[in-house]
Amino acid sequence: MSSKGQPIIGVDVQILKAYLISSPFSEGTEATLKKLLKVASFRVRNDALEADESWRHFISYQLVFDQRGRIFIYQRGENIGEKRLSGLFSVGVGGHIERKDFFEFNNGDPSYEGLVAGADRELCEELHFQNLISRSFAGFICSSDPPVDRVHLGLVYKIEIDGFEGVGEELAERGGRFVALPEVLKKKKSLESWSQILLLHLQSIKPVLL
Repeated sequence: MSSKGQPIIGVDVQILKAYLISSPFSEGTEATLKKLLKVASFRVRNDALEADESWRHFISYQLVFDQRGRIFIYQRGENIGEKRLSGLFSVGVGGHIERKDFFEFNNGDPSYEGLVAGADRELCEELHFQNLISRSFAGFICSSDPPVDRVHLGLVYKIEIDGFEGVGEELAERGGRFVALPEVLKKKKSLESWSQILLLHLQSIKPVLL
């Protein structure tokens, strides 16, 4: 669901520079993310904030794998909050983290538990499945091209699920499916920018199959 009009969490770009988070993709740890949360803040998401390049919105960008090592890919429809991404393919499931996600933890202040709750909310809104096998933080996306990237900070997670049952209402327009990584590479030109950035890293992020 769209978070327009809701307080969302993000951080000043100068803080990101101080933490040396400025590459299109950089590996990261939960420890670094927790430190970043201590200096994060909430702002109401509106048209002015969407154009303010001095502050980046946190976006959960979850790479969802099944037990066969395939990754979930979908095409963004017309009815999405971020119109600049309409029609492009994506391997990232998620969205903005809202203040309501933190109310259950630390009196509503930024906390890692609240961040995970927000990522969970986004994941379960978009995908229906039986079991969450694992979640691990992989790193940050801090891109500046195209312009839509300049106001967002991607928090990349590797997710493993089992018992996929289908997509939620937000993805129902065009659906989605699990594919082998070589098939993702074939769609490079039609992928949104963040998914293109992660193409070089998908093989190393991919779960190790037992």
